[in-house]
Amino acid sequence: QKVGQPKEAMKTLLEFISNKRNTRTWTSSHEALMMALMTLTVELKDAPAAKDALYHYRIMTMASVPGSLENVVLHLVDMVESRCEAQRELVGDSATLDEVEDLEQDRGP
Repeated sequence: QKVGQPKEAMKTLLEFISNKRNTRTWTSSHEALMMALMTLTVELKDAPAAKDALYHYRIMTMASVPGSLENVVLHLVDMVESRCEAQRELVGDSATLDEVEDLEQDRGP
């Protein structure tokens, strides 16, 4: 991330979390990696990557440290809420849901 390649950083972290060999036993560094990964997924707007990482992390932490999963999910929610609030401030109060154009309006089944 610091070298200017957030997509590559996200891909590498996701591969690490997804690898069963690296996730047999939980360590506190796994939580730090997940926090960084969740930050990258929010910045890159990659919800499927976040979902995949959370799935693998849940399997790793389910029996031993469920509180760590909770910390990661709360971090993700806080990041998303702050990003939404920042976007809301940029748009201002001028755009309400009724005024927003339906982006899928021209697409039909």
